[in-house]
Amino acid sequence: MEIFKWAKDIEKIYIELIEKSKKENLDEIQSFRIEQEKILGDSFQKRQNLVKDVLQTLSDDIEKEISLFKDKISTSTDTIVKNYEVAKPHIIEKVIQQLGLDLNG
Repeated sequence: MEIFKWAKDIEKIYIELIEKSKKENLDEIQSFRIEQEKILGDSFQKRQNLVKDVLQTLSDDIEKEISLFKDKISTSTDTIVKNYEVAKPHIIEKVIQQLGLDLNG
């Protein structure tokens, strides 16, 4: 019978359309996934570069501050040594007086 043949043809076309639709949807999903992975990868790379730049800037700032601190410590140490050398005779005299060893008077 002709009706059954048409029904079979319609069923066959229906199955083919479903399969074609599935394949197209899967291809579209795969394409979308690849696109999103690229976007995420680019975003991650930008963030990674930003963090790297911030850390480098921070490292440079810390090195600068350490250098300034070393200079200040060195200057302070030099000042202390100079002041000590200037005051040394007076300090020795005071210690001798305090110990009662002053032979000059």
